[in-house]
Amino acid sequence: MPEKVDKFCIKDLIPISYRYNPWIRYPMLLISSSVIVYTVYFLVLQINQNTPLLMKIIPFIILYVALDSILRHIASLNSVTFTPDMLILGFLAKRSIRIPYDRIIRFEIMRKITLYLILFYADEDGRERTFRTNLSFPNMIKVLMGIEDMAPQLQIDEKMRAALQIYRYKDAYDRLKKDPGII
Repeated sequence: MPEKVDKFCIKDLIPISYRYNPWIRYPMLLISSSVIVYTVYFLVLQINQNTPLLMKIIPFIILYVALDSILRHIASLNSVTFTPDMLILGFLAKRSIRIPYDRIIRFEIMRKITLYLILFYADEDGRERTFRTNLSFPNMIKVLMGIEDMAPQLQIDEKMRAALQIYRYKDAYDRLKKDPGII
């Protein structure tokens, strides 16, 4: 690889934000809300004393699934923003979590049925806090590389650091393939 091609570095791109595509998230909220409205309509106007028990139970199951979907969409991580002095984790219905880079302690990847990122950081009082999110967040590898770039005191195991380096140089190689004139 030519020496003039720089590896991926988030410091060169700040401020930068990674987020869920709103064309995916908002229609799902609309669909779930529509299902809730229709289910309530069905419960109020279509269910009577002569309705079989199964037809009385199924709308409540549908209502539960639709409410769960809405709560997951509005309470889960929606955006990750890198600013010059802090990492901002944004949500639709919760206050953003603002973490100065010098307070980030470490991150780990945990496997329970699915993969999760667990970010350990210190709050204003010095207490250790954790933030857990699904690893399927868009551009998660770049987010992890950005956290590693901006928090030099970050504690991660050597296998994770090596994996991030591989992706860092792969990104530079991909940019070189797209635009050979950057040499």
